[in-house]
Amino acid sequence: MRRALCMALALLAGCAAAPQPEGPQIESGAIVGNSTDPRNRARIRTELASLYYARGSMNIALEELRLAIAADPNFATAHGMFGLVYMELRENALAQGSFERALSLSPDDPDINHNYGWFLCQTNRENESIKYFMQAVRTKRLDGEFEAAYRYVEILFGGRNPYIEAIERNLAFIKEVLRSESWRMLRRNPPVFAAVPDPVGNMRGLMAGYIRKVWTED
Repeated sequence: MRRALCMALALLAGCAAAPQPEGPQIESGAIVGNSTDPRNRARIRTELASLYYARGSMNIALEELRLAIAADPNFATAHGMFGLVYMELRENALAQGSFERALSLSPDDPDINHNYGWFLCQTNRENESIKYFMQAVRTKRLDGEFEAAYRYVEILFGGRNPYIEAIERNLAFIKEVLRSESWRMLRRNPPVFAAVPDPVGNMRGLMAGYIRKVWTED
């Protein structure tokens, strides 16, 4: 049940439930760029590491990441990728250190926050994971997919933001379920099901219509 709740938190963050490599999934022949620039060398090595990670070649992935860090010790994505590889190898202390280093360099990165949240879930620290999943939600979904449009809601509601408040209530509810282990709290009677084919587009349309209505009322 705890694993199911962690998956729900991960999905709330707008990501797949499993940890996501920060590097793109591409063929090595497509990796291009200025190989003399330290940051670009680190990026290339990290992208290769993500490929080896996806293929299950963890030792080779670690070698690529060591080369990435040698090129640019402050490349947060490489440290986050280190965390994923060490998590897969069950080297939890090394994974913890890698994720913490990555977050110290890029605290708002949604992928690093998501992956660290998932790591915390896998090491029985579900309550601690919530704030990292929430950061991933804010950065990836709200400031990304919604293009910060949700912020305009505050103008219409006197400084309040019902959308953010709803997310925070849901997270508080999940946190209480985890704390009390009262799994029956998750049941709905009668069951409730909801599905919107295009939730982001639907939300944008609703907000645009409401804003037009407010502006024309005078």
